[in-house]
Amino acid sequence: MPTSRNRKKKKPVKKVKLPSSEKLNEMMRSKGLAPDPIKMKYFEAQFNDQRESTYEERLEILRSIGKEAAENFPEKYRTIQDWFIRYDQPQLLSFAFYYFMTSPAGYDEEAVTGSIAFPPYYQELLQAFALTLPRTYNPQPFTSEVQKFRDDFKEISELNRSKYFNFPESVITADDLPFHLLRTEMMMHTTAVRNWSYEHKMKEVTLDLAASISSAFKTQHGFDPVVFLNVIYKMFEEIQERVNVHRLKTVEIMRHKQYNKVMDE
Repeated sequence: MPTSRNRKKKKPVKKVKLPSSEKLNEMMRSKGLAPDPIKMKYFEAQFNDQRESTYEERLEILRSIGKEAAENFPEKYRTIQDWFIRYDQPQLLSFAFYYFMTSPAGYDEEAVTGSIAFPPYYQELLQAFALTLPRTYNPQPFTSEVQKFRDDFKEISELNRSKYFNFPESVITADDLPFHLLRTEMMMHTTAVRNWSYEHKMKEVTLDLAASISSAFKTQHGFDPVVFLNVIYKMFEEIQERVNVHRLKTVEIMRHKQYNKVMDE
């Protein structure tokens, strides 16, 4: 069949070879577009199943663990207090945050290793310890004792968790256990410095409570609790903003490997 002279010829389509997934990931990493994907490892835990144990035997084993932890806890508690006496509290808190809790972007320690060496609630427990003592105002080098501090705090955190296994003698049957576990969970979740709800909800609840006692409070103390709480919240927001700015500046310093580059920038 003859071809019309007016018919437009189709333009040839240029074939583009797409890179492999490995090559694409390498290109993205080199350009800083995305972190490496997290690859989960599998961890297996094996229990002693050589013989069947009764509920009473298992309960007694847990109770003995709790008793031992409760006996060792006071001594270790004094050890932790000594850290906050010898060193300034903000120094310990900031050091623990920067060196124990920060990690490269995209890296999930729990997914890779199966556990977290310094969980976030450790920082909350550090805050709780810091608030039990007056501030020391004694800044001094801390690097020589970092590992000892970390080990001590990990030990007292484990003791604090294990001592709740010291079930009272009233716990005899399996039906008695849920009531004690509920109480234990409430105690464990209120040990650290944290709100029991979201921040905006906590503000709403506290301001409502303050408004309900405003008249009696002003008569007794001479100022409005609602105004007082609003001032506290505003101070917190300003301090938090300053801390975030300081943190970003510190990150810029930490990413350099040579001090002269820090000074130049």
